Amino acid sequence: MPEWPRRISEEMRQHLDDEYDALRADGLAHDEAMRRLAGDVDELASMRSHPVDAMTTDVRYALRMLRKNPGFTAIVMVTLALGIGATAAIFTLVDAVMLRPYPYPDMDRIVMVAETTRMGQMISVAWANFQDWREQNRVFEHLGIYRGTVLNLTGGEQPERLIASLVSSDVFKAMGLQARLGRAFTADEDRPGAPRVAVVSERFWRSHLGGEASAVGRTIVLDDEPHTVVGVMPAEMRFPSRTTDVWLPVGLFVPTFPAERGAHPGLFGVGKLKPGISVTRASADMDAIARRLEQQYPISNTDHTVALQPYYEQIVQNIRPALLALSGAVAFVLLIGCANLANLMLARAETRQRELAIREALGASRRRIAQQMLTESVLMALCGGTLGALLAWWGVKAFVATRPTTVPRIDQVAVDLRVLTFALVVSVLVGIAFGLAPALRAASVDLLTSLKDAARGTAGAGRRTRSALVIAEVALALVLLVGAGLTIRSFTSLTAIDLGFDPSHVVTMRVSLPNARYPQLARWSAFHRELLRRSAAIPAIEAVGLNSSTPLEGGGCPS
Repeated sequence: MPEWPRRISEEMRQHLDDEYDALRADGLAHDEAMRRLAGDVDELASMRSHPVDAMTTDVRYALRMLRKNPGFTAIVMVTLALGIGATAAIFTLVDAVMLRPYPYPDMDRIVMVAETTRMGQMISVAWANFQDWREQNRVFEHLGIYRGTVLNLTGGEQPERLIASLVSSDVFKAMGLQARLGRAFTADEDRPGAPRVAVVSERFWRSHLGGEASAVGRTIVLDDEPHTVVGVMPAEMRFPSRTTDVWLPVGLFVPTFPAERGAHPGLFGVGKLKPGISVTRASADMDAIARRLEQQYPISNTDHTVALQPYYEQIVQNIRPALLALSGAVAFVLLIGCANLANLMLARAETRQRELAIREALGASRRRIAQQMLTESVLMALCGGTLGALLAWWGVKAFVATRPTTVPRIDQVAVDLRVLTFALVVSVLVGIAFGLAPALRAASVDLLTSLKDAARGTAGAGRRTRSALVIAEVALALVLLVGAGLTIRSFTSLTAIDLGFDPSHVVTMRVSLPNARYPQLARWSAFHRELLRRSAAIPAIEAVGLNSSTPLEGGGCPS
């Protein structure tokens, strides 16, 4: 047997002898076993004489302990990878949709404007009503109007479908973004008889106009009509949709808008409030205008009001509940994982009481022992967080590839430095969370006495702590289970709703006819009648129909 220094008590010599025997039983040679034990003594001496090196020593020792228990280490890392990975993936979505600032200056002053009926239903704006709003309001710095549409890019070998928007000049002013090249529309181009000009997106500019500065002034053919490109908007301009490639002046289409106030031709307003004007005050001002119009035009405007909604709210209102629910779910999963890992760490700490007693006998303070155990847990959390970040990157990439239309800025969702920083912070906090209980437990008991108590089976405090953690796990799991059950029940109820029609085996298609080629309603109608006749003649088709929109069709994602 080896000879130990005389400064060590007889009791500690016995413990060192036992540790030496355990190392030899693991297959270590005498010299290696002595080196391992001597390393513990040297590390403790180094920490006493060089406190700055304590963290490096802790990390080195933690790595050695993790290599010594690969099964335990793997279980902890996999658990952490799943929990932190899910948390980082959800944070990636929340960050892209709700936390990152939008590029529009003073976005808190940008509001969407629409009409509402007596039943509270939001409808588009009558052109005549909009003109009165623009002249009579005292709360808007800029008030514009727009309508989404579809155009055909013609003049080439094959026509190409483009997402476009008819806008007034104040739309660009309300959004606050300057053209990258050229200019936006002027007030003169809001009037009937405006020249055929167009503003294009940066995406269209690069893909169709070569990304050259000389693109301004070039002509593109839209619906068989030539339009002069007067400006290129920056990539940040994603209004009214991130897929919008062309903006045309509303003045080109004013003659087609019905003059009757009871007609609502798909127009919606967007405005920027004056500084210091709240949405509540603006709503009151616009409601007063609506009441005056109701008195002047009772047939068309009775019980019609004006609805104002902050632009940011319109973007996130549909996705926010889902993101908050998912965030809460992954938070519960992470808490359950922390409680489970804390239990494992407590159980492991009890099996390491001999080792901890030796370290205390060799001069380690209880604070140092607690710090060592916290270092081990944080190190495991960082390794698990690294794996979790990889899982989050893969999961987010797979999700974005599905191109969900209901998620704003889906094309900007990616695991970046912000997400990695978040994962790092979560990893450290999780490491402290599941390592704190065993660290405090190890630092709060007399380790030498606990060795004797363990033989008599009196480790009651440790068992009570572990039992409390088990109770916490069960409670959190129960809350998560109830939430999941309610969500599944709600989803089942939604799928069971009678839509009033059978969507199975139904195929839809969109047709956009250029006004230049079909200027008269008779020709337009003749084309669609012929389309229906030829489609019905196809043997695989049972019935065909024509409609302005498909049932339950939403407006899509605005950003």
